[in-house]
Amino acid sequence: SGELTARRQALTSAKEKLAVLATDNATLSRLQGEYKETEVALAASRSAAKAAEQILIELRGRLDTQQAEQPELEKHLQALRSGHQRLRDLLKLRRLNADAETLARQVGKAETVTKEISALESRRTVLPALTPAQLRKIEEHSESVRTLRAQLLALGLTVELTPDSDAVVHNLGDSVAENQILPAGQPHRLQSPHALDLRLEGWGRVLIRSGSQDAQSAAADLAQAEAALTEALQQAGVANVDAAREAVATRKELDVQIKAATQGLTPHLGDHKDLDALREAAATAKHRSETLVGLLSPTSDEGAFSLTDLETAEATQSEAVPAAEKSLAEFTKKLTQLRAEERGAIEKVQETTQLAGE
Repeated sequence: SGELTARRQALTSAKEKLAVLATDNATLSRLQGEYKETEVALAASRSAAKAAEQILIELRGRLDTQQAEQPELEKHLQALRSGHQRLRDLLKLRRLNADAETLARQVGKAETVTKEISALESRRTVLPALTPAQLRKIEEHSESVRTLRAQLLALGLTVELTPDSDAVVHNLGDSVAENQILPAGQPHRLQSPHALDLRLEGWGRVLIRSGSQDAQSAAADLAQAEAALTEALQQAGVANVDAAREAVATRKELDVQIKAATQGLTPHLGDHKDLDALREAAATAKHRSETLVGLLSPTSDEGAFSLTDLETAEATQSEAVPAAEKSLAEFTKKLTQLRAEERGAIEKVQETTQLAGE
């Protein structure tokens, strides 16, 4: 029985040791499985890290390439902008030159018309300041004198002389009359309102007076009418009725010409109130044109361009500049996206490298 107990105890101990060994075996198997899993995970991490590094390298290559292209794109856009601005400035210069030339021509035409107006006004200034009403008054006086003279002649004296031989007669009553030669046998009639004072060569003086009261009254009326006519002519500054009529007609004609010339001046002045304002505008336009020429210094080739050529080129550049700006904006957007991808790739490399290190 003692031996049996000992054997039982030994068996129990062996069983316990066998159970411990079985447990250690299971643990070892589990640890070996975990080790293999870890090796697989480490290999995957190292592979992921390598792949992440490769992606980062490729991204950086693309980024470097695009960053190298950016200055050229910006330089191209700046060149387009500069060229467009110069075309706009050249067009502005053409328009300024055209405005200056137009205004200069307007000044020339306006000055010509203004000189014509000044000449017409000078001619009008030297004319007697005679109104149509004054002319009518003078004509009324003249008509009165003519009528009274006719009446006086009708009431006055008429002497008819028929010499037997050639004779010379002088009318002493007319201080401006010259001696008259009367051919022999031909009658010669002399008239006077109220008296004839003659000197006949070879015979003597002959004085004939009219005693008609009507003639004397008519003579007085005539003298009064002639005095009124003379006074009216003196006030008007003319010598006679014909001169008065000519003065009024000439003034009227000059007024019409001055009015027409003044109306003709308006289109040349344009929007400017007078010739001085037009001259000032022309001078300003010329100065602006010359200033821009000094700033631009156009080349001979640029000067040879027609206005149509410049407008066409400017229109083309107007489309090219926005297109280049859009292209650069899209390029910049892609570049920004690449930089963001680069940052993500760097983080991915750091993460996978850390996992591989653990």
